[in-house]
Amino acid sequence: MTRNKPLLFLIFFLFLTLQIFGKSPRVFAVIVGISDYKGTAVDLKYSDDDARLFHTYLLKAMPGETSAGRVELLLNSKASKSAIISSLNNIFKLATPDDFIIFYFSGHGSKGNFIPYDYQTNKISHYEIKQIFKNAQAAYRICIADACFSGSLSNGSATVNEFNAINNLKDNKMAIILSSKPNQLSKESFSMKQGLFSYFLIRGLTGFGDLNNDGYITVGELFIYTKNNTVKRSKGGQVPIIFGNQLEKIPLAKIRR
Repeated sequence: MTRNKPLLFLIFFLFLTLQIFGKSPRVFAVIVGISDYKGTAVDLKYSDDDARLFHTYLLKAMPGETSAGRVELLLNSKASKSAIISSLNNIFKLATPDDFIIFYFSGHGSKGNFIPYDYQTNKISHYEIKQIFKNAQAAYRICIADACFSGSLSNGSATVNEFNAINNLKDNKMAIILSSKPNQLSKESFSMKQGLFSYFLIRGLTGFGDLNNDGYITVGELFIYTKNNTVKRSKGGQVPIIFGNQLEKIPLAKIRR
């Protein structure tokens, strides 16, 4: 995968937005990656690298849209609960119905929660994230999470409550891509030097996700590519999931010829 010269420009919901509003949207994004948690007991290896890569890729792919909007990167000790919530509220409230918002999180997760740097005293519930998205004015919203949901901070098989916890994140105004089922770990790959899900997600956006070779990558295509390869590489141990409406019709990217 070429990190510095992406093959395409990301256009999250751009074509649909242009048809409705007649102008290019601004991008408002909060990107979080936590490998070095407070203390050393639950550290990860590549989550901060995944976030840096996603951040760099987004800025290079959409320089006009991101510079007209605002993109914030929070890594490791900068990604406490208060910092993440504050950034989401402050940045997303700047978006108008002409714009779209993105939240990318790579780190630990537990039942119904994202786990911030200060996990020993705090957690961020899926419900909190959902409410922040609902309070924003942006017409187009995407949440991408590379995290365990019954994950490495808890043990045991999935229960009805765990699946309900995932459902608390769902909203018909959001496209949500999650790296694993609620009873699974989200794996890191030492050979890829990335989280397994994030590797294929970003690789898909560089062109491999154009499954029908029409020059565009939709949310549906990206998910199918990411899921199939994550499942194959993990031998079925990690299965990404997705929520949203008519995702196969929403263009995410146009391949740069």
